[in-house]
Amino acid sequence: MSWYEKKYIYLKNHPTLSSCILFLSTWLTRLVYVSYGLLCIYACTHQLWKCIGVPAIGFGLETGLRATLNQPRPYEIMDFPTLQPKATKGKSFPSRHCFSVAIISMAMASVNIWLGAWFMLFTLLLMICRVCIGVHWIKDVVVGALLGWLCGWIGFFLL
Repeated sequence: MSWYEKKYIYLKNHPTLSSCILFLSTWLTRLVYVSYGLLCIYACTHQLWKCIGVPAIGFGLETGLRATLNQPRPYEIMDFPTLQPKATKGKSFPSRHCFSVAIISMAMASVNIWLGAWFMLFTLLLMICRVCIGVHWIKDVVVGALLGWLCGWIGFFLL
């Protein structure tokens, strides 16, 4: 039995923990996206083009890479469902959620380093959630986050 199957069985036997992971995954994503919108409003007086352009370019590159590689998701290969129903086939690598949250954390860091640190922590939490839910492999979330942080670092701190 694989680690993924053991994790699924454990979480199915602990519905409160499963509910907490699903809640955290959903609300972390929403919090980050709303915060990013607020950051863009704030950036109107500073560098709006950078605040919108860097994540947009990175997101486009990540989406192209993801579509080209078209890696299967854990539930496509292993015979067990996800904690959260999902019908998407392929496009697992790299994780778009983790990439997005990571690049937004770099946008936040460009405004305030402590705010960026909090959002980097949110990225790590979301990585754990996406694997626990069963919609991504560990490599998907790690590479997604690393690519997001790298694109953000280049776009916000080098350019």
